[in-house]
Amino acid sequence: MEPDLSASSTTPLESPLGKAELRFRCPGESEEISDSVHLARLSSFYHKCRLCEYRSDLSRLAPVQQKQW
Repeated sequence: MEPDLSASSTTPLESPLGKAELRFRCPGESEEISDSVHLARLSSFYHKCRLCEYRSDLSRLAPVQQKQW
């Protein structure tokens, strides 16, 4: 499931290579995080992921981690 770009917690951001990179915001944090940080936090079971609306974005995680969620 791809993140909804119309949601207020994600915004596309141009990278130096010209590709749009999705940005996420963890619940209770003021700073945005990149797609790669979002996936890393999901894969490490970051405590704020339990409250995140994008916690179901598991399709790009390893199958073992998908089952653990």
